[in-house]
Amino acid sequence: MSPCKKISYISLLIGLLFQRNPLLNAQENTLTHYFSASSYDNPASAGDTRFIQVGFINRIQPLTSTSPVYNTLLTYDQKLRNHRSGIGFTINQKVSGFKELQIKLNYSHSWTIFTHFGMKGGLGFSWNFLNSHASSYFYPDQYDRFGITGEPTHEWKLEEYENYPAFAAGMIMYNEFGWLSVAGDYLNRPRQEFAGKHTNVPISWSIHGGYLFQLDKYQRPRRIINPKGGLEPYSSIGPVAGFHKQGPFYSYNFGINAFLHPVFAGISYCKFNFSGENILQGVSSLNLLLGYRNEKLSVAYSYDAMISRTATNYQGAHEISVIIYLYTIREDYRKNTLIPFPNQLMY
Repeated sequence: MSPCKKISYISLLIGLLFQRNPLLNAQENTLTHYFSASSYDNPASAGDTRFIQVGFINRIQPLTSTSPVYNTLLTYDQKLRNHRSGIGFTINQKVSGFKELQIKLNYSHSWTIFTHFGMKGGLGFSWNFLNSHASSYFYPDQYDRFGITGEPTHEWKLEEYENYPAFAAGMIMYNEFGWLSVAGDYLNRPRQEFAGKHTNVPISWSIHGGYLFQLDKYQRPRRIINPKGGLEPYSSIGPVAGFHKQGPFYSYNFGINAFLHPVFAGISYCKFNFSGENILQGVSSLNLLLGYRNEKLSVAYSYDAMISRTATNYQGAHEISVIIYLYTIREDYRKNTLIPFPNQLMY
């Protein structure tokens, strides 16, 4: 990074830290592939699979003035045999100006409320690590008209490392074709210290939902033709929507997802807002999704096209996800209906 860019970056960072500390309290870099993130978004979806699934998600957000923002997520989910419970394990790393690492364990339990209506509740525990890379920054008083002086700075410095535990909880109401998810993270308001200031991480709240209308429910001859026996999944289409808030940052999205076996696709509008006067007042994007799903594999790619005229630093984001379904518990006598996310096979 050039000296000019480092000065600009540090000046921006100083301003952000002393203006309601929004960078530290900012809403997380939200994943478009919520359906592949499983218990990352809501611990109540931990183990929402026929038995075991492992997944990988990578999101790249290019920026015009600094290095891209990277968000990488590894997931493991398992349904507990002959129980109405599941566990999920995630490792999430986000790299921007700071480097954040979260290691999280989730547990869920489901109940049948009515014949075709269920509820899942979940709890999560994570340990979070933050590296500010403060030792690599140059401050304005370390420069003169000839460049870097090599003298130590007299400015305050960020603490280089921070770590803290966090607790999450969530609930999902669902049936065979629709779902509603409510979750909260950082419920214990963990404390951190930067630049001599003690701050508490704000609680992160989210609510998501969707419904899929079957396109071929009554086309029995078409659905019964399956070389491996049994029925083909329903083809479906329906709306999805969500809202997420953390501190002064909040976002909302709405769109349409479709599953035309074996392909699923979607288009949605997303708006990120920043209350207060921090950098800019909002970023809008149009998210395009295309994926493939069979019994053992789910692969998806999406592109978030920025449509905000004021978001000069942002470019379109790329995101890819891969989920591998290892096998199914044949003798499980407490099989649960899966949450009807766009990439779930619905029979």
